[in-house]
Amino acid sequence: MSAIVPPSVTACYALAVLSATAEGTGGSASWAALPTDRLEFGEMRALWDEVLGAVGAGPHTGLLVGDRIRPEGLHILGHLVLTCASLADAAQAAERYHPW
Repeated sequence: MSAIVPPSVTACYALAVLSATAEGTGGSASWAALPTDRLEFGEMRALWDEVLGAVGAGPHTGLLVGDRIRPEGLHILGHLVLTCASLADAAQAAERYHPW
């Protein structure tokens, strides 16, 4: 019987989120030692909450994350969204293959 693995994201994605803040740390030293492989969804949600609430976070933080993340950091999903004709198509593909 195999163990159930909780949904997770790559650490590369988390680093892109952190780099989108003015300080590059999400406003806290609590994220100084990120795992080098994956973060569970709950950890990633907590990181987003902290980054969006940090001093220097603005309305364009999500766009800054998108600018900093590389397709290979999202593995096959990153390459899939690159083949989409529109942002809406990319969002639908991401939701289909990486449901929240």
